[in-house]
Amino acid sequence: MTSSDLNWDAIVIGGGHNGLVAAATLAKSGRKVLLLEAGKELGGAARTEEFAPGFRVSAVAHLLNHLHPDVVKTLELERHGLTIERGDFVPSVALSKDGPLVLHGAYGEVLTGASPSEQSAWKELRAQLLRHAGVLKPFLSRRPPDLAGMSLGEMTGLGQTALALKRLGKEDMRDFLRVLLMNVYDLLDEQLSDDRLKGLLAFDATLGSHLGPRSPTSLLGLYYRL
Repeated sequence: MTSSDLNWDAIVIGGGHNGLVAAATLAKSGRKVLLLEAGKELGGAARTEEFAPGFRVSAVAHLLNHLHPDVVKTLELERHGLTIERGDFVPSVALSKDGPLVLHGAYGEVLTGASPSEQSAWKELRAQLLRHAGVLKPFLSRRPPDLAGMSLGEMTGLGQTALALKRLGKEDMRDFLRVLLMNVYDLLDEQLSDDRLKGLLAFDATLGSHLGPRSPTSLLGLYYRL
C-alpha cells in the first residue's frame, strides 16, 4: 500500500445503515471514502438475522417509515434490488392492568382503549403536532445553511419556513415556538391525563435515541415519528 492509498477525503466508522448511506453519498459526489466495520457483516441494525431456523427478521430497525424517497432515488437502491412491500401501519400498544390502549392507523389516527374525553384530547393534540411537523419536515432533506454566506436557495428555503410558520396563525405559531424545544413529558402531561397514552407516546418519541422523556428537545422525536 502506497502513501497515496492512505489519503482519504472521508473515513466513515461503522457500516450500519446510516454509515452506508453517508459513505455512498460521499462516494457518489466524487470523494474518496474509507468505510470501517468491526463486525463480520454490514447493515448494522438493519441487517437480517435468523433468530430461529426459517425465521428471518431485521436485527433491530424494524420500521422503514422514515426511509426518505430522496435517499432511495439518489443511491439508486431500486436498481440495486431494493423492493418495499407496502403494508398496514404497525399499531402501537400499551399493556396495563387497566386494559390495553392502542394507537392504530397513520400514527394514532384511531385511539382505542381510552375514555371519550382522552380520545378527544389526543385528537386535538395530534392535529396540532401534525401541523407543527409539517413546518419542520423540509429540514429533513435540507442541508444546514452556511450562516456566514447563505446562497439564494438557502435564503429561499428559510423564507418558505417563515411563511409556513405564519400560515399556522398567531396562536398556533406562538405555541409552536413555545413547545419546540420542550421535553415530551411536559407537553404530554400538560395535554393528556391517561398515563398509558402518555407513556406510549413518550416511548415512541425517545425510541432509538439517547434521550429520556424529560430530556430537553425530546419532543422532536415525536414530531419525527409523525
